[in-house]
Amino acid sequence: MKRKIFSILFALVLVLSFSLVTAVPALAATINVPTDYSTIQAAVNASSSGDTIIVAAGTYNPTSTIVINKDNLVLQGPQANVDPRPSQGSTRTAGSASEAVIDGTDSTLGNIILVDAENVVINGLEVKSGTKDMIYQGNPHTGTTVKYCIIHDGLGDEGVQLKKCTNGVLEYNYVFEIADAGDGLNIADTSSYGVIRYNEVAGIHGENAAIYIYGAEHMEIIGNLVRDSGIGGNDGIKVGSKGGDNAALRDILIKDNVIHDITQDGISVYMSGVTVEGNEIYNCHSENGAIYLAFAINDITIQNNSVHDNVLNPSVKPHVGGIGIESPVDAASVHINFNNICNNTPYGVNNNASDVVDATCNWWGHSSGPYHLTSNPGGTGDRVSDNVCFDPWLQCSYPLLFMSEFKIDLASIDFGNPGDDRFSVKGTLELDLVNGDGVDISDDVTVTVGTLCETICCETICMVEKGKKGETCEYKCPKGSAGIITKMKIDWKKGEFEFSMDNADLSEVTNPVTISIQIGDDFGIETILMRVVRWEYKAN
Repeated sequence: MKRKIFSILFALVLVLSFSLVTAVPALAATINVPTDYSTIQAAVNASSSGDTIIVAAGTYNPTSTIVINKDNLVLQGPQANVDPRPSQGSTRTAGSASEAVIDGTDSTLGNIILVDAENVVINGLEVKSGTKDMIYQGNPHTGTTVKYCIIHDGLGDEGVQLKKCTNGVLEYNYVFEIADAGDGLNIADTSSYGVIRYNEVAGIHGENAAIYIYGAEHMEIIGNLVRDSGIGGNDGIKVGSKGGDNAALRDILIKDNVIHDITQDGISVYMSGVTVEGNEIYNCHSENGAIYLAFAINDITIQNNSVHDNVLNPSVKPHVGGIGIESPVDAASVHINFNNICNNTPYGVNNNASDVVDATCNWWGHSSGPYHLTSNPGGTGDRVSDNVCFDPWLQCSYPLLFMSEFKIDLASIDFGNPGDDRFSVKGTLELDLVNGDGVDISDDVTVTVGTLCETICCETICMVEKGKKGETCEYKCPKGSAGIITKMKIDWKKGEFEFSMDNADLSEVTNPVTISIQIGDDFGIETILMRVVRWEYKAN
């Protein structure tokens, strides 16, 4: 009996031991080309999921498209994780002896690399001279990544195109000289949650854009340099199908890109729910706008951008502007704030839509604000069209330093005879002294109440320091002055401020009321809802 029990236990141990051994996955292998396999395709065919294929420096002329159909495969060149972007001081040179060059010229290949698996990474290669999308994904897959590659001289279509891709990443690539039919980098066709970031894209002559997203949602385009589209080029960055059928798609972030010397639009927006933030756009020659909104889109935020020195083409649209809005756009849901919009011709902002667009709190190139024939004929900044709400505007160029705290505690308006209204306000403020330089009494101080704006100019009269340590600054309007700010006091120690306006015309002030103070480059703003019966406000 004991012998039988022992035999059963021994058998169980063997079974468990075998199970544990078989549960251990195979270790990922490293395969070298051409040492282990003479061609990249042969190495892919011999690989397993999770393997890394290292391609040595040299030129490879595949006779057919390289198909990557193994999940979690890494295809890695000798320049893996080495930045190829000239603007970042890269020493990498296309075609040099240190590159692994995959060249489709001899076999007139369409797609040079076709991704048909999950989580494929292509890193540190040079890919050139395909007649179709040189790196392409067409079937639904997740996690395709192309990085640190030089991709150039496309002969017929995109440099990289990912379709039906979730969580795709195109980053740190240098893409240049793509022929007339192609884009540089493209994510499209039901893709989602992808990112195109930190690439340099130049000399793209395609019919759409250097960077193009269409039929996709939840995407980010961040930190790219797009430049020099040249003859036959189109837009720098475009989101949404040029036919307008993507207007209902949403959630795109276009941030911190530099776009210059573009034949057409710097940024074209044909989708809804788009944020355009922190970009610099100059030397665009579009007939639409350096930033262009079209089709039935809504919920667009354009903020913290520098749109400057764009000489636009008025041959088709005489009022073409640095920012252009077409008539189907829901302009009431478009917000253009805290941008530098200057030295654009013929217009800074042109709105062809029927609703008024919010373009307040922008710098227009001059403290007098933008020029409008009737609303601001004394403005010497960029010109604006009708249906553009531009007042108040910034008194100096962005970026400003937002105050750490700015809060309105009390406010009241006493309406008198026309031009004899009185406004008073008290509140608290605190500067961001970590990032800013503080305030000097020689700084200009600009106060804005609704559409009413006045600057205490340091060139004529400045605020006066009071107190033993100058902790208080005060201003009183000189006798005979036409200014409407009668007095202002800022107590830096207590973090309190107050000011009053007399002999003001507040007839066009609407509720809620936006109040802002700009002191040098420090800026505070708040919108308050006043009691209309007596036009008073008290913070909770």
